[in-house]
Amino acid sequence: MAADEEILITDVAEYLQLGVAYLSGGRTSEGFPIVTLPDCSKFTNIKDEDFVRVMTYLVRIPSLLEYDKGFIILVDRRTESWSGVKSTLMRIAGYFPGIIQCVYVLKPKGFLQKTLSDVRFKFIKDDFKFQIVLLDSVRELHGVLDPGQLTEEFEGSLAFSLKAWIEDRMAIERFASNCKERSSAVQTLSDELTQTPLSNDEDGALEMLLEHRKRHMEVREDLTSAMKYGQTLLSCMRRPLQEFPDQNPDKIATTCAIERLLVQLEETEKNFETLWEEHELKLSQCLDLRRFENEFTQVLIILDNIHDKINSAMELGDSVSRVQYLIRIHEDLQNDGQAALDRADKFGEQGNNLIDQNHYAVDCIKPKCSEVSTKTREISEKIKKRAMVLERSLDLQQRIEKAQNWCSKGMKLLAEQEMDRCQSKDGALQYLADIKDCLDGVNDIKLNNPKEFRIMFDNILTTEAKAGITEVIGKMEDVKTMFEKRKESLDKVVAKFERPVQAVPATPVTPPSPDMPNGTPKPRKNRKSKGQTDRTIEIVREDADAGNLGNNNEILRGEDTNSLSYKRRHVMNELLETEKMYVSELEAVLRGYIEEMENPDLMSFIPDALHGKKDVLFANWQELYNFHKSTFLVDIQNYKNTPTLIGKCFVKRKEELDRLYSTYCQNKPRSELLRRDCGNNNPFFQECQRSLGHKLPLSAYLLKPVQRITKYQLLLKEMLKYSALEKGSEDLEAALDCMLTVLKYVNDSMHQVAITGFQGKLAEQGKLLMQGALYVWVETKRHGIRDIRQQKKTQRHVFLYEKLVLFCKKRGDIKEKTCYAFKSSLKTSEIGLTEYVKGDKKKFELWLGGREAVYTFLAPNENEKMTWVKAVRQALLQVSMGSIEVETTHRKGSSTSIPESPYSPTPNGSALRSPTPSEQSQRTPSEPMDDDNDDVSWGSGEFSDGESEDEILEESRKEVQSVQPVTMSNQQYLVLAEYNLVEDGELSIREGELVQLEKVGKEGWWLVRRPSTQEQGWVPGSYLQLNTDNNNATNISNHMAAAYVSQDHR
Repeated sequence: MAADEEILITDVAEYLQLGVAYLSGGRTSEGFPIVTLPDCSKFTNIKDEDFVRVMTYLVRIPSLLEYDKGFIILVDRRTESWSGVKSTLMRIAGYFPGIIQCVYVLKPKGFLQKTLSDVRFKFIKDDFKFQIVLLDSVRELHGVLDPGQLTEEFEGSLAFSLKAWIEDRMAIERFASNCKERSSAVQTLSDELTQTPLSNDEDGALEMLLEHRKRHMEVREDLTSAMKYGQTLLSCMRRPLQEFPDQNPDKIATTCAIERLLVQLEETEKNFETLWEEHELKLSQCLDLRRFENEFTQVLIILDNIHDKINSAMELGDSVSRVQYLIRIHEDLQNDGQAALDRADKFGEQGNNLIDQNHYAVDCIKPKCSEVSTKTREISEKIKKRAMVLERSLDLQQRIEKAQNWCSKGMKLLAEQEMDRCQSKDGALQYLADIKDCLDGVNDIKLNNPKEFRIMFDNILTTEAKAGITEVIGKMEDVKTMFEKRKESLDKVVAKFERPVQAVPATPVTPPSPDMPNGTPKPRKNRKSKGQTDRTIEIVREDADAGNLGNNNEILRGEDTNSLSYKRRHVMNELLETEKMYVSELEAVLRGYIEEMENPDLMSFIPDALHGKKDVLFANWQELYNFHKSTFLVDIQNYKNTPTLIGKCFVKRKEELDRLYSTYCQNKPRSELLRRDCGNNNPFFQECQRSLGHKLPLSAYLLKPVQRITKYQLLLKEMLKYSALEKGSEDLEAALDCMLTVLKYVNDSMHQVAITGFQGKLAEQGKLLMQGALYVWVETKRHGIRDIRQQKKTQRHVFLYEKLVLFCKKRGDIKEKTCYAFKSSLKTSEIGLTEYVKGDKKKFELWLGGREAVYTFLAPNENEKMTWVKAVRQALLQVSMGSIEVETTHRKGSSTSIPESPYSPTPNGSALRSPTPSEQSQRTPSEPMDDDNDDVSWGSGEFSDGESEDEILEESRKEVQSVQPVTMSNQQYLVLAEYNLVEDGELSIREGELVQLEKVGKEGWWLVRRPSTQEQGWVPGSYLQLNTDNNNATNISNHMAAAYVSQDHR
C-alpha cells in the first residue's frame, strides 16, 4: 500500500465492525492516543495488507502533533493462547504504521497459558524495538492506565460505541468529501473565468456572459447545499454534547472538524463571489464595448454616406429656379443628415459614459469618440458651407436674372418707340425720361463692381458662371450703347425745338437699307462706338495685381527671378506650353497614324496583326485629344493670369481625367503586346514616322498619356510650393490630391486586370474598394481545437471587393508582366471584423462565424491599416444594407452620367475606394518583404482583361526563348526626347543629355546611368540613340534593330 494512499471509513468499516481494532478516544496522562485491539476471534483470518489498512486509517485520525508523539497499543488476549499473543505482537511489530510508545497485553486467563506466556516472553522480548508490558488482569491495567480513559470492556468509564463511532466517521468524511468537491469545482471555474479570452463580437460576448452566469449559479447552489448539509450535521453532533456533557473527547473533536470545514466553505464562497463580481463586471464591459464598436461602425458608415452625398453635391445651378431646386434638395439632405448627427451625438454620450465608468478599454473608446466627433463637426461645417454657397449662388443668379430682365425691358423700350411721337419736343422728353428710368435700374442689378464679386462670389464662380456673367454684361453694354445713341438722337430733336431755325443746305438723302427700318440704324450686338473696346467681365483675384493683366512675357522680363510670383508664372507657363505640346503630339498621332490606317494607299503596308485592331492599339486616343484640345487646354488658358487658382481647373475635371486615363492605362498592356507583335520597324509605322518627321518611334508616343498624367502632379507640387500662403492654395492641394487619386485609381485598375486563376467574374463582385500587399496569418479550428500548424505568416496581394475578398500571390518583377495568381477568397457576407488586435496597432482581423477561421492582417503602417479597416466597414455595410444598386443609382442621379468607353476592359467605371493620395504620400516604407513580395506599382507591361493572362504569359515565354540577348553595355547614348519617370526604379532624362548604357532589359526597357551624378534607372530604349562621331544612318538603323531584338531580355 502506498504511503500517500487515501483511506476512507468505507474501506475499513468491515474490519472495524469485526472488532479488529478501534480508536476509543482515550489517552494516557502523557497525551498518547490509545489504540485498542480487542479480543477478536477472527483476528488471525485478517490479511496483513488489510491489517495495515486498518491501522493506517486509525493512526491518521488524531492530530499531526499527537501522531508525532506516538501511540499506546492495548491488546486484549485473555481468551487466547500464547501463540495468539505472539502472532499479534509480531504483526504489530511488522505492520503498525506509527510510533509505538508501549504495548500493554492482557495475558490469557488460564494458569498454564499465563505461565507459558511469562516464560516464553522472556526469550523473545528483546526482538521487539518497543516496550511490551504483560498484564495478568484488568486491575493491573488500571494501575498503568487511567480507568477514565478505558471503555466498559476494560471496566473503564469512557463512553464509547463502535457502531456510533463508525456512523459519525462516515458522516464527517462524506461532508469532507463534499466540501472538497465543491472547492475543486470553484477552483476549476475560477481558473476558467480568469483564462477564457473575451469575445470579439457582440453575440459572442452576450452568449459568454449568459453562460458564465449560469455556471456561477450552479456552483453557488452547490456551495449553499453543502453548507446546509454541514450545518445540519453539526447540529446533530452538538445535540448529544448538550444533553450529556461528559461525552467522548473524539465527539468534541469531530464537531470541531465539521466547524472548520464550514468555515473553509464560507471562505471559499466569499472569495469566489469576489472573483465573480470582478469577472461579471468585465464581461458586462466587454458586451458594452462590442455594442459600442458595432454602433461605431454603423455610425461611421452612415456619416461617411452623408459626407459623400455632401461632397458629390457640387452643382451650383445656372438659373434661379435651378438653384432654388438645389436648395430644396440640400434642405432634404440636411434633414436626413440631422438624424445621423443626432445618432452620432448619442454615440458620443455612450462613449463618455463608458469612460466615466472606468471601462477597461478606455484607450480604444476615446479614439473612436474623437473620430466620430471630428466627422460630425466636419459634416456640420460642410452642410453650413453648402447652404451658404447655395445662398450666394441664388443671389448671383438673381442678379443675372435681373440683368437679363433689364436687357429685355430695354430692348422692348427701344423696339416699341413710335418715331412720329418722338418728333415732338414733349414726346422726345418723355422718351428720354423713360430711358433715364431704365438706366437708373442698372444700379439695382449690382453686376458692375469687380471688388464686390471677389468678396462675395469668388469661391462659387465657375468658368460657365463667368461666361454667363460676361455674356449678360455684354448685353447690358449693348443696350446701354443703344440707349446712348437713342439719347443723342432725342437730344437733337429737343435741341431743334429750343434753338432758332437756321437755313440748312439741302443734302442728299440716303435710302434706308433693309436693316434700317424707318431710317434708323438697327443696333448690333457688341457694336463699338468711337473709342470703345470689347467689354468683358474680369473677376479680380487677390493674387492678380495690375501687372498680371498684361502680357505675361513682358511681366517676366524685368522681374526678380527669385520672387514667388515669378516662379509661379514660370510654372504656369511651363504647364501651358507643355499642354499645348501634348495636344500637338496627340493630334500628330491621330492624324499621322490613326487616320492613316484608313488611307487606301497605305493598306498594303499595314501588318496583318493590326487589321481591325485600331481600338486595341490606340484605345481612346480620339477622346483624349478632344478633351485636351477643346476643354482642358481652354481651362488652363483661362487661368493663365491667375496661376494660384489653377487648382480649380483640375478639381473640376477630375471625373473626366479619371475615366479617360483609367481606360487608356487599362488597355496599355494589350496595346503594348500588339505593338510588339507588329514591331517598330514594320513599313507602315516607318512610313508614318517619316511623314510626321518624328525622331521617336510610335512606342514612345504611346507612353505620352501615362507621362502626362504624371507630369501634372509634379507641376502642381511646384505650384503649391510657391503658393503656400496665397489664396487658392487649398484648391492646389485639392488638385494635387485629385491627380494623385487619378494615378492611384489608374494603378488599382491596372492591378485588378492582372488577376489570374480566378474562376468567377470580377465584374459581379461589386466595386474594388481596396488592394495592396499585406502579411497574413490564418488560424483555423478543427473540432473546436486550434490548428497551430496553419499559423504561418505569408504575404498576399489582397483585393477587397464589395462582395468578395481575394487573396493572390504576385508573380513577376517591376518591368516584367506582373500577374496575381489567385489563391483563395472570402465572401464579405460571411466575415466579421476586429479592428484592434492586442500587441500590434498595425494588425486587424477578418474572421468567419464562430471564429472557426481567423485571418490576421499586418499593414505596413497604422494609417494604411485604418484605411483598410474603413474599406472593410464599407463593404460590410453594403452587404448588410444591400445598397450596391442604390449606390449606383445615387451616383447616376447626382452627377453627369458618363457612358462606359468601349475600350475599357472592365465594366467598372467608377473610382476605386483606395487610400487617399495624401495618405499614400505620407506612408512610411513598408516592412521588408520576402521573395514573394507584391509590387504595388504598375508599368507598361501589365496585363489587361482583353486576352487570357495565361495566353499572354505563354506568348511572352515563347518570345524569350526565341530571342538571344544583344550586348550593348558600356556605350554612351544621346537622349532624343524628355522622359519623366512613372514608377520607382525608372530615371527621368532630358533631351540632349548623354547617358551610359548598363543593361538591356525586357520589353524595350534599358538600364542606364547618368555619368554626372551616377544616378541609375530604367528608361524606354526608343528614347536613346547611339552617340558616335560619324553617327551615320547605318549605325542608327543597326542600333534600333538591336534595340528591337533585345526587348524581351530585361
